[in-house]
Amino acid sequence: MNIDPTIKVYFVYGELDEPLFDYDDSSDLIFSDFKEHPYMIIEKTIRAMECIDSQVKYDFFIRTNLSTFWDFSKLQLQLNRLPTEKCYSGDGPLPRNPSGFFLSGADTIVTPDLVKSIVSNKQMVEYMEYEDVAMGKYFHGYLKTPMISIPMCFIEDATGANDFNKVMNRINLALTYNISHYRVKSMVNREQSDLYVYKILLKRIYNIDF
Repeated sequence: MNIDPTIKVYFVYGELDEPLFDYDDSSDLIFSDFKEHPYMIIEKTIRAMECIDSQVKYDFFIRTNLSTFWDFSKLQLQLNRLPTEKCYSGDGPLPRNPSGFFLSGADTIVTPDLVKSIVSNKQMVEYMEYEDVAMGKYFHGYLKTPMISIPMCFIEDATGANDFNKVMNRINLALTYNISHYRVKSMVNREQSDLYVYKILLKRIYNIDF
């Protein structure tokens, strides 16, 4: 994750059931006063925004997850095409919510002015919504910020070594169109399938053997 030093990566947690064995105070943010829950992810995200915004000078804040694989060189190309203010971007809106409020939680991208806005007005956020819906309702619904769609390459239907050609064809197509990230979250045999796809991506994108 730290292969590009210009991109700072943070891992954000609520209360942990047991201590991290590899805790890193330069990249781990732990908010131990609330437990992890799907409806608490928005609070975790806003608190991470607040903490990072007070400590780091940045151009874009990207909320992502461990099921998303990023090609940082392609990400830089996409960020260079985005506005530097009032930018709310990602893969969406999802088909099941045509209002435009619902982004995929894999890749919500916002500029510092919008981070400062939601942090300053966090009492207006709908905390009982899922995190990506709550952010969409604030940025797109309340602030009326246009949502800019950035495509993502989906490999969620890969089931392992039998899908080698499918995975490689999609990666090659994504590279052709400078797509910056890949959604890896298999619905079948997930632990083995995801690891299989991650290994291919690491080798193909970064020439890293794992």
